[in-house]
Amino acid sequence: MTDNTDEFFSRKLDDSRQSVLIDLLKAQVDITFFHERWMYTTDWWRNATNVLDVGCGTGYYAHKLSSFSTHKHIVGVDLQEGLIAEARKHHAIESESLKLEFKVGDYESVERNSNDVIIARLLLQHLADVSLFLNWAANSLQKNGKMIIVEPIDNEAYFFPPFDFYWEFLRRFREAEIEAKGDRDIQDQLEVLLRRHSFTIEENRKTVVPSIGPVKESMFKAISLVPELKVVPLSEDEEIRYHQELTDWYHNQDSYGHLTLRTIIASKI
Repeated sequence: MTDNTDEFFSRKLDDSRQSVLIDLLKAQVDITFFHERWMYTTDWWRNATNVLDVGCGTGYYAHKLSSFSTHKHIVGVDLQEGLIAEARKHHAIESESLKLEFKVGDYESVERNSNDVIIARLLLQHLADVSLFLNWAANSLQKNGKMIIVEPIDNEAYFFPPFDFYWEFLRRFREAEIEAKGDRDIQDQLEVLLRRHSFTIEENRKTVVPSIGPVKESMFKAISLVPELKVVPLSEDEEIRYHQELTDWYHNQDSYGHLTLRTIIASKI
């Protein structure tokens, strides 16, 4: 593992890499949010008051929710001080009908028994102990509160445009994640773990997000930024090949990629 890998996964980023991560997180939300809006038109969402977004990053996703949110207090938490500073600068809201605020910290810093909805998007795969998180979530939701879980389905071409070197790069990136912090595909065990921690599953939906129109543009932007995080070192020739193949894919009108996600809505029993 390189020093850059250690630094990235311990969340100690210099300003340039943090800037890249901010742009990358925004592009990821732009790719997926259209396909997740259905959750925020439900009665249980309309009736919710206190919402917690765990691992909120720059707050861009929470800000997107403001279009669907009245009479709500939404709190975003993240360990990255720089990302929270970005969230506070651009996305904090305080009005008569909506308060959107952001805090530095992990999920255990949040008051228990206080939330109607907990959002955990692209989070569980990064946790060292998923059971610990689910136990905390069960104790932090009001009775009949909801938890929204969104996770990638790795074995179904997660975030893959069809060009060769990206597959090789992503394989190296994944190995670095696993070595650094045990990142893994938790799909097989997630339903069992939820039931074990007093949740009932109300919705379990697979979504395939095709790279069409604006999604393809956002996917292109996201994937072009990933090497700049410098988690996986590339030679000069490899970097040239990476960006050339990505550009060729983007301009080929007949070539698409897709992102496959699992969305689970779980209710506290």
